[in-house]
Amino acid sequence: MAHGNMDVPGGRTKRMGMSFEKLRVYQAAELLDAEVQRLIARMPSGHGSDVDHLRRAVASLLYNIAEAYGCSSPGRKCNHLEVSRGSSDEARAILRRLVARGALPQHVIEKAGNLTRAIAKMLGSWLSSLERRK
Repeated sequence: MAHGNMDVPGGRTKRMGMSFEKLRVYQAAELLDAEVQRLIARMPSGHGSDVDHLRRAVASLLYNIAEAYGCSSPGRKCNHLEVSRGSSDEARAILRRLVARGALPQHVIEKAGNLTRAIAKMLGSWLSSLERRK
């Protein structure tokens, strides 16, 4: 992941040419996506609905971070960040359900669970920074 304070973007970094791909939170979401794909590949059949839901939650997380970054309207930006944060929590809930249903052992989802918590925290910080600017 990138170094520096890129998890909570500010106007100054945007003017310097920063893109959403360089955000720590977006990079963490990409790591989560890769980890989820790895987990899906090792799951037994019979969990297609949860797998589909998990894929959509992680995609929503990524897409809404990118949309938030590109928004100039504070209200729309906050909305995309809140959706993204909800998608992160949703992904963690789906992973927990897959463990409860015997599709994956608990220790196997730890990396993905830790990523969802870190992402939610970064998104929360970004939202808080926007609230302080009001």
